[in-house]
Amino acid sequence: GLIDGQPTRRHYKLLVFEDVVTQDLVGSPEIVKMVTERWELADNLLTHTSARKQIFGTRYSFGDTYGVMIERGIKKRVYPATDDGTLDGNPVLMTEERWEKAKDDQRSTINAQMLLDPVSGKEAIFQAAWFKPFDIRPTHLNVYVMCDPSEGRSHSSDRTAIAVVGVDRAGNRYLLDGVRHRMPLSERYSHLARFNRKWGNEIGVTSVVTGYEKYGMQADLEVIKEWQERDKEYFSITPLNFPREGLHAKPQRVRRLEPDFRKGRFYLPAVVWNPNVPEGIGGMAYWSIAEANDPAHRLGQIVYRPYKGPSKQQVAAAKSDQNYRIVVPIKAIDEDRNVYDVTRALMEEMLFFPFSPKDDLVDALSRLYDLEPKSATQYSAGEIEPPAFEDS
Repeated sequence: GLIDGQPTRRHYKLLVFEDVVTQDLVGSPEIVKMVTERWELADNLLTHTSARKQIFGTRYSFGDTYGVMIERGIKKRVYPATDDGTLDGNPVLMTEERWEKAKDDQRSTINAQMLLDPVSGKEAIFQAAWFKPFDIRPTHLNVYVMCDPSEGRSHSSDRTAIAVVGVDRAGNRYLLDGVRHRMPLSERYSHLARFNRKWGNEIGVTSVVTGYEKYGMQADLEVIKEWQERDKEYFSITPLNFPREGLHAKPQRVRRLEPDFRKGRFYLPAVVWNPNVPEGIGGMAYWSIAEANDPAHRLGQIVYRPYKGPSKQQVAAAKSDQNYRIVVPIKAIDEDRNVYDVTRALMEEMLFFPFSPKDDLVDALSRLYDLEPKSATQYSAGEIEPPAFEDS
């Protein structure tokens, strides 16, 4: 056993883990964290680097210990109960009649038990159907930059996340930019300065407000101020509270996003970078959410299709000299020099929150409400030009 009865002072050439996570262990992030830590401790029971580990089990949540294992590079072998891994596929382990009865009797567990495709179930805060794409940004925006820093750089530490969100005249929100990976303070400062410089110079952006998580902020701010003086690049930073428990702890903070997403008031870039989609120009792809009448995909599944060129709205924006409004993928490079797409990372975090192995970006996004975002205001040219007076 990992939790009870884990061996000590003995070492083995082969470790076999069976049912590391059971259904009663996925209901609490704290318990999942404890199981993960005990699994890490068990690694010291191996004799040497040539020793082997074998792991068997059922995944009940994408955010369980098995998810951590897969994230860290453990090879995954999945053998679902149907030939294509879907509920409508042909059963390979039982008769058609038995499979149909199983679908009726095991509605809440069949995805995990039979298809090895865990779902967050009733605990999920967000639904994929709430994700709304945008391919050109509004003309007028107020921009907010939220940073959730992490000091760690090991593979078990959290990631620094910075989310850049625009708010239009109607109060709708738009993901504009961001990063999510492990980084030192110098790189955090570089991204903050870049986002402030970039969006502060964008046409139609009225203001840029930056927030930084208060926990450990004082030491960071002192260094950031020195670098601002060095680079002659100034931007103000608003402290964001960091309660670990209570009404403003992470789960409660993230839940503040739910009304805006549910009501379709929070938009995500329609164009993403996904090199796994063939025939897309430059690795780009459009995404959409599968509906009930889609025979090839599961309801609510994120579907990617090759990017063949700009949309009609993007073409119209280009013809009117508004290329700055055209959406492009938010690409970033992580600590291992691997390219990733920020929009895809956010959607993955949101779909499985609060059991996602990674939740830094969605937490940073939720900090928008700590900055009390205001709707953008459109000014006429006469209102922003200095007054002119006749010579007396």
